[in-house]
Amino acid sequence: MDIEKHSTMMNSLLTLGHNLLNETDIYPRTIDSISRTVQTLEQRWLSLKELIMKRKFESDNIHISWRNIDETINRISKMINDHERFLTEIKRTSGDGLQGIRNEYKSLENFKRTLDNDDKEIQKIANCHSEILRLYPTADSNNEIRNRIKDLNHRWKILNETVHETLKHLKYMLSIHGDFQLTQDSLLLWLTDLDVLLTNLEYLSEAPTNEKIRQLHDMDREIQEKQAKIEYVQKCANYLLNKTVDARGLTINMNELDKFLQQLKNLTKRIRKLKQ
Repeated sequence: MDIEKHSTMMNSLLTLGHNLLNETDIYPRTIDSISRTVQTLEQRWLSLKELIMKRKFESDNIHISWRNIDETINRISKMINDHERFLTEIKRTSGDGLQGIRNEYKSLENFKRTLDNDDKEIQKIANCHSEILRLYPTADSNNEIRNRIKDLNHRWKILNETVHETLKHLKYMLSIHGDFQLTQDSLLLWLTDLDVLLTNLEYLSEAPTNEKIRQLHDMDREIQEKQAKIEYVQKCANYLLNKTVDARGLTINMNELDKFLQQLKNLTKRIRKLKQ
């Protein structure tokens, strides 16, 4: 209702009523009736104007709030699009090999902090929508805004889960690779020391035969004790190769592992030969 359009007519009607009340040739009973009518009309007109102003205020508020939410949804949707593209680009731009995996992990860690900070925006828009519906329950009667927010939340959840799972996966692979490298290095050092001892026993030692046999048995026992570590290194190498992580670096490490296993095999043969 356009209240301004009817204001002139209502003002004229009320003025007429007040003028009639000032007439002296009207019966008192009629004057009393006119007085009540004018008073009632004034009260209803005032109430109607207040109601219309209230509805207009609410409508303006809803419109402003809806416009703000619409702008926020569009902004957050663009933000998620940018994040999704960035996530795709991280792997492509991180580089190859082990260093590439480390670069990717570091980039994702930084990206995760960005997502944690942006999560406040996602929560904020949901809270704003809930607040509008609390104040104006019929504001989103067709669920348009609700469905758009639901879609944003779904995309946001998928994005965060992808980052979380990728970080978890990369961290595990880097941990396995680190253990693999450390264990392999320690085995190589151990084998070098064992080879030196065996060489001394073969060519330089003047110890009695029974002492040499005892030392050879000790070497056999050491080799048996190292079997668990050797199997662990092989298992790590196979896992990493299956994940195609650091292909070039692992090829080198696998060559070292193959070389180590061959040297250990040769050393075992030398021990067996000396025992004869």
